[in-house]
Amino acid sequence: SHAGMGIGLTMALRSTIHRLLVGELSIPADALPQSIPTKYLMDRVVLQEEDDNEFQSNPEYDDTLRQGVQNVAHVASLHLSKARELQTQIPKEGRSCLLPIVPNLHYLDTLQQCQYDLWDTQVAMEQSKFRSLALLGRAWMTGVC
Repeated sequence: SHAGMGIGLTMALRSTIHRLLVGELSIPADALPQSIPTKYLMDRVVLQEEDDNEFQSNPEYDDTLRQGVQNVAHVASLHLSKARELQTQIPKEGRSCLLPIVPNLHYLDTLQQCQYDLWDTQVAMEQSKFRSLALLGRAWMTGVC
């Protein structure tokens, strides 16, 4: 289903920083214009969280990561938008299964506003459950995802 694919891709983006802590990059290699050393990304996560001034950012790697995030976000957004379009074909009783589309689309919009920088503080704040619950409540009340 389009909803499942879009939500899965968005979750891969949301988990990128956490998965880097264990040496995994959740963005597919074919979505990146060039490879990025995993050690660079792991160091960036660990040293930035510690506010370590020794970390030297590499603009080329950072730009490559942003492009990869943008590529995955674009595909996720296409799937989520298609699922939203098709919601009228689902019986009213079953439309609640589409509610997770709402916070995922909002997260993708936030990523776009932050130029696909996963380390932007606005992206981190978007992970707030309160904001997502408010969006879900609105979607539930109006019946529109």
